[in-house]
Amino acid sequence: MRPPRFPAVILFALFLSCASLSAQIDLYSFPELESKPKVEEPKPVNPFLKTLAKKMDVPEQLLALAAEKGMGRMELIRLILISKKSGKPLTDLIQQREKLTRFAKIASQTNVDNGAIKKEARTLLKQIEKETEASQAIAGTVEPKENK
Repeated sequence: MRPPRFPAVILFALFLSCASLSAQIDLYSFPELESKPKVEEPKPVNPFLKTLAKKMDVPEQLLALAAEKGMGRMELIRLILISKKSGKPLTDLIQQREKLTRFAKIASQTNVDNGAIKKEARTLLKQIEKETEASQAIAGTVEPKENK
């Protein structure tokens, strides 16, 4: 006489149910990822700021950070000129300007003629814009403007 197969079938069913439970647990678990600190690459510096930094011998990243905070081209040029003429660090002048200190006050504190700085900044702005445009045209990123 043969022994009943019933217990073998039950054991097999139990085995399958345990296997499927472990598979379900795996479906809802997330593998642990190796936590590598993400190194933020510095953002590419604006071509105008690169040209300005090179021409005025100022760190590009300092200008880029100031520009990110909302400073315009003319503001940056004026601050650089005031810094060069007064000998006061550019970072200090940028911080003053971030606090919305007027240029007239910054110039008077550093004993620099605000009107002369403004004039010089305008001519320098035009010159740097031309140089930037020319360097981009050479690099092939911008088509040169045609004189009409």
